[in-house]
Amino acid sequence: MNQPNETGRTIEQTFQRETYDKEAKHLLALTEVAARILQGVVAEFQNKSLAEIEACIVKDSIQIADSPVFPPAGSYSERLLQRANEDHFDWKEVRFDVLFDALLDTTLESGAKLSSPTSKTSVSKRIKLIINFEAQRIFNPGYDLTPRTIYYGARLLSSQLGREFDSEDYDSLCKVYSIWIYTNATGSAKNSITRFHFTPERLYGTRENLGRYDMIEVIQIGLGTDIKDNTLLGFLYVLFKYQGTLADKKKLLETRFQMKLTRQMEGALTNMCNLGEGLIADGIELGLAQGLEQGLEQGLEQGLEQGLQDLIETYQDDMQLSYDEAVAKLQKKRKLDKSEAERIVKKFWN
Repeated sequence: MNQPNETGRTIEQTFQRETYDKEAKHLLALTEVAARILQGVVAEFQNKSLAEIEACIVKDSIQIADSPVFPPAGSYSERLLQRANEDHFDWKEVRFDVLFDALLDTTLESGAKLSSPTSKTSVSKRIKLIINFEAQRIFNPGYDLTPRTIYYGARLLSSQLGREFDSEDYDSLCKVYSIWIYTNATGSAKNSITRFHFTPERLYGTRENLGRYDMIEVIQIGLGTDIKDNTLLGFLYVLFKYQGTLADKKKLLETRFQMKLTRQMEGALTNMCNLGEGLIADGIELGLAQGLEQGLEQGLEQGLEQGLQDLIETYQDDMQLSYDEAVAKLQKKRKLDKSEAERIVKKFWN
């Protein structure tokens, strides 16, 4: 059988990456996954159970970039809820990965005083939050990602005009969360969760009543190695980076995170595992064909080195293999010469 040429390989890898990204978005849109992310980083949900959080998610509002979902006619006000996950501009079209609404009863604090926080007045009210998830595979795309994350949150605020409120009713503006998951974070961004939000600072005078300024939060989650002391980082690592078998991944989700897998989730995990293995195998093959060291340094979208490192870390940390066992497993799994497998393991073995 003829081996694919470079053009054919590139087309196949591009298709695999696009399909992998699509499955990742569908996985994030599942309410049982979304609830765990919300519980981990959204203050309004941190004291609620996963079941309570799932009940807050407006399922008709969930939209995924690859297949836009519009609410059925008659469910809620179409004027308010019919928000396509494409925002059109004169110069650019922005497509959100996952977008949905959450409704919850909460206690709002009005009349907040900067000098005396205890003077706030509590008011019970049902609020709507607008939630955006973004799965970002390339951590260094050639520009600073942080302004982009803030821009997405700002768009979610400004696009509410004519949908959630009109120009005379800013009290109806909904708070937004844009939550970014960096699946291949590097450096100090690995194993990190960072929040960007508004905080007031009194420059002059004694003003105390500040109004409702807490309207936008951007959360950046950087995945790295498996983390045992942060439930959310550990959970997302298993979902997106764990390189064990599908059976091992399912067992971890069920035993470590008490997650009962639905048919939808199991299907998405199966597809992602198969595609992820294919991408890593193709990257290794490409690196060996070009000269292993050159392939490791350049990689394909800088993903080859990261994929190899994650695989060896899984062998060492999660599967508790010895050095020789890791070499043997990599050699068999990727059909490599022993010397080539040894060079890969040695490079990433701690």
